[in-house]
Amino acid sequence: EAAVMAAINQNRPANSVKLQNSSELRETAKRDLDAAIKFGNLSSSFRYVDHTDLKNGKFGGTFIAKCDYKNTDLAKLIKTDTNINSHNMNSWSDVGVVVRTDNGQTYIAISAVFKFQT
Repeated sequence: EAAVMAAINQNRPANSVKLQNSSELRETAKRDLDAAIKFGNLSSSFRYVDHTDLKNGKFGGTFIAKCDYKNTDLAKLIKTDTNINSHNMNSWSDVGVVVRTDNGQTYIAISAVFKFQT
């Protein structure tokens, strides 16, 4: 998890606040990952779960990937099946990361919140 957080913060602009691994978003990432594993929703190596809260001007989601995280290009992971460019991580206002191995397979789940002015 620390390595994934370091990769996220490395891709943010130098003048951006470094993000911490939010306990609330870690729970969201864990819940989404548990559901994907339990219900077999990981037939490919990547899945995106959308979360929106437009009332508060926020939206976000969870990126879930089957992989060996040491060899995963975070930018490629995030760009797959989404319109989110990892170079725009400065719009991420909060993030939670879970890395877990289940039956010999490593998974990464990243829940991110994007906040825009409304």
